[in-house]
Amino acid sequence: MEFIIYNSEIIQKEDANLTHLFWDDLIVLSQKIWFGFGGIPLFNKNIDFLCQQLKVFNIEIPDFLEKKRELFRISKRMLNKNKFFRSGLINIQLFIIDTKIDYVISSIGYSDF
Repeated sequence: MEFIIYNSEIIQKEDANLTHLFWDDLIVLSQKIWFGFGGIPLFNKNIDFLCQQLKVFNIEIPDFLEKKRELFRISKRMLNKNKFFRSGLINIQLFIIDTKIDYVISSIGYSDF
């Protein structure tokens, strides 16, 4: 994996400085989503599940999770930039500090189905 998504921006993994996310008291929520052969089945269901987790903590759902189509598009773009054309996992991590939510989307590709 060479590229990740950090707060709606596709950046190279080496350029990402994410250490500031771990200094404060925070809540980390994550969701893994399977992808395969050009599709991400159940993408919307997994995002809905992540939103349900936020509701449990009484945290307002951020705009980027409500715009599922854009999140799907940028996730597919990241997979293509990483040349993950077969199958693998997308990992969405939400870092919640007070009312601010930062997020990182990474992926891992598998050579077989």
